[in-house]
Amino acid sequence: MSTGSKATRAYLLLTKHSVTTNFLIAHQTNVLADESKAAQLRHNSNELLMGINVNKHFPWIPDFLESLPYSISRPIMPPGLIDMLELFERVRGELLTLLGSKSEQSPDQKQLGLDRKESVYSSVIKNPILPPAERSLLRLEQEGALLVLAGTESPAKTLNILFYHVLANPPILQKLRDEFVGIPSHATWAQLEQLPYLSAVIEEANRLSFGVTARTARIAHETLTYIPSPHVTMPFPKDSSKSYHLPPGTPISITTLAAHTAESVFPDPFRFDPNRWLGDAGRERRKFNIAFSKGGRRCLGVELARAELYLAAAALLRRFDMELCQTDGSDVAFLHDYQVAMPRIGSKGVRVLARDRKIL
Repeated sequence: MSTGSKATRAYLLLTKHSVTTNFLIAHQTNVLADESKAAQLRHNSNELLMGINVNKHFPWIPDFLESLPYSISRPIMPPGLIDMLELFERVRGELLTLLGSKSEQSPDQKQLGLDRKESVYSSVIKNPILPPAERSLLRLEQEGALLVLAGTESPAKTLNILFYHVLANPPILQKLRDEFVGIPSHATWAQLEQLPYLSAVIEEANRLSFGVTARTARIAHETLTYIPSPHVTMPFPKDSSKSYHLPPGTPISITTLAAHTAESVFPDPFRFDPNRWLGDAGRERRKFNIAFSKGGRRCLGVELARAELYLAAAALLRRFDMELCQTDGSDVAFLHDYQVAMPRIGSKGVRVLARDRKIL
């Protein structure tokens, strides 16, 4: 029996309410069980993102709305902002509960969630290494809300890209399913990471999801020595052995769009091609994938995101036969920049028809 599904919505709610929330505060939510609520949350999140450029240039607007009494500001707030403020309140409530429990416990006693694991918050609150300022209620509330938001959109978008291109390209789907043969039905993340083609598909989906698309600026306080790689074309000469010294205080910036579509590194860059990540050349290319950023500002949740991507992709591809429904390339293309890549205005996301299949 086939059922229709708006996969975009499901991926977002999976990452946000089932994984990230459980990881941070060690209790489970199941928003996906309420389809209408899931749809509304996805719509509101999308509206919030589409207002981000206005907020960036006019930051006083959300500040002004938040300064008003809630009874006055709520009717004129966009739904996405209301959701975000409610998220702050939920995080604050969870923190107050944890702080209250901590005061009643012995120093060595752990607060465990429903899955008998300690939450991120619980371990941070009692960590003596962190200074008190970094364990304050306001700091933890803001960090928690940011982690939930950051841990939602990026892996959900990668899953969106992945499933569209896999379902639109039957040879890729077949190659993945051939690779799954002989793999336990409840394979662990560590086992799935050993599958080269699945890893290549996820790497390519990360590349075309672009992560945070805003220009990331850095200023180093020491002299940097830059040696162009063999992939650099203009404006450097062919002799790439020459080094360049950048004095302290020099602003440097890049976008994931520029990095991930450089044709000298990724030929035919907008084509979904997992094969580009295979073999020695593929391993070399991985250093040019900056969907999770690099260095000291690398995404804190990158390993959680990778675990989500491997486990969710493998489970869904093995459990269901799926086909695209009223969906085309414009529903996953990077056509608008709202700090994340957005498809055509009015897109309903990736939609599929799914039916159960025998797990191999």
